[in-house]
Amino acid sequence: VIFDMNSHYDKPGYGWQLAHGATALTESWQAYGFVSNNHLMLGHLMEWLYSGLGGIRQADNSIAFHNIEINPMPVGDVNYASTTYQTPYGEVSCRWERKPGMYTMKLTVPANSAACVTLPASTASQVSDYGTPLADAEGISNIMPGSRTGNPNLTFTAASGTYNFQVADPVW
Repeated sequence: VIFDMNSHYDKPGYGWQLAHGATALTESWQAYGFVSNNHLMLGHLMEWLYSGLGGIRQADNSIAFHNIEINPMPVGDVNYASTTYQTPYGEVSCRWERKPGMYTMKLTVPANSAACVTLPASTASQVSDYGTPLADAEGISNIMPGSRTGNPNLTFTAASGTYNFQVADPVW
């Protein structure tokens, strides 16, 4: 369904809007030229690209992205995504790539912010930051193996800064 909404230019959807000259999300799927066409009413796909595929979300009970959740959700044969978002504290960016036996994430957490990061790893020993074991990496705290969180993924807190995580043998 999402593929049809995005890639088809022959029936109403995002592709249809582009084919008919839209430069912003339109008020209707048909992109009528006689109505206002600068509305985010149909913006759910964009939200999913940032928060789902890109993995950048504001944490619950956070104000102005002071606390961020980083949890990209690769789907299908998508093996790479790069997302940035400007918060009141600065730019947060998450760039991930998955290859056989390896998952990498380049992450920037803005000043005066912290991020709860989720990676496809069972244990911290699978993860490094710029080649340093995760447990010894600067700015990392609250490491929780997947077995303690009830899901298969490792979570931890990353203080403001730039990181280059590598996960060996990721858990999918």
